[in-house]
Amino acid sequence: MRLGETLGLETVAEGVEDDQQLASLRTLRSGVSVLNFPEGTTSRGGLLPFQLGAFWLARRSGLPIVPVGIEFESADMCWVDAEAFLPHYARLVWGKLQGKRRRVRVCVGEPIDPARFRGEIDSSWAARSAIAKLRRPFSERPARGS
Repeated sequence: MRLGETLGLETVAEGVEDDQQLASLRTLRSGVSVLNFPEGTTSRGGLLPFQLGAFWLARRSGLPIVPVGIEFESADMCWVDAEAFLPHYARLVWGKLQGKRRRVRVCVGEPIDPARFRGEIDSSWAARSAIAKLRRPFSERPARGS
């Protein structure tokens, strides 16, 4: 696997393993860090339902799940729906050239041990809860040290 390469993890029934999941597990065990967006897409607001592929990987590898909350200052920064990437990117660059300031808040939570849970669904709910707590609208000022 090379830098920037992606692996798609489909939701499968608990206990079912496919070739792509097993390849992903081998890659993870080889020491490659994995970044996963468990919603499978982006949204303009709240959290969408989580897919279970990354939680399957965490359970099988024994590696922790590290929840990350991402909040955009403005909904127009989100790349959503059927919008192509280049028009989205061009809009952001154009705004930057016009002097618009764009902020994104990224908050990293405490690692979650997948072994504490009975299955992927339970660990996904724990991660979802942690991510929800990490996200704050930009109108809220963060407490000192957070």
